[in-house]
Amino acid sequence: TAAMGAIVSSAVLPYYWIWPDLWGWMLLIVSGVAGALGHLCLIRAFQSAPASVVAPYSYSSLLWAVIFGFLIWGDWPAANVWVGAALIVAAGLYIFIRERTLAGRRRVSQLTAADKAKVGTA
Repeated sequence: TAAMGAIVSSAVLPYYWIWPDLWGWMLLIVSGVAGALGHLCLIRAFQSAPASVVAPYSYSSLLWAVIFGFLIWGDWPAANVWVGAALIVAAGLYIFIRERTLAGRRRVSQLTAADKAKVGTA
């Protein structure tokens, strides 16, 4: 967890710490602001829509990781990484489609119940 990582990092910090230069501080600040904005956007997305709708869009991070990994470090994922990514995306899409289907069935059953109520009162 993050807490355990912080404890272990703090224990060895005095022996390996190197103060960042100006460029390093700027990168730290920019990455902190970008991370905070990303989390705020994610929170807003989950407030605006059900998780089953929002989650498939988060899988685009796999694509961005591949693109930036290749552009910045020249790294291309191995075949087993592609297989794992395909399984993750397929599972997410399955859940997305299943939730949409179930929501449609719920709407139809609600309409049917409302129609039956109208017929019964007519």
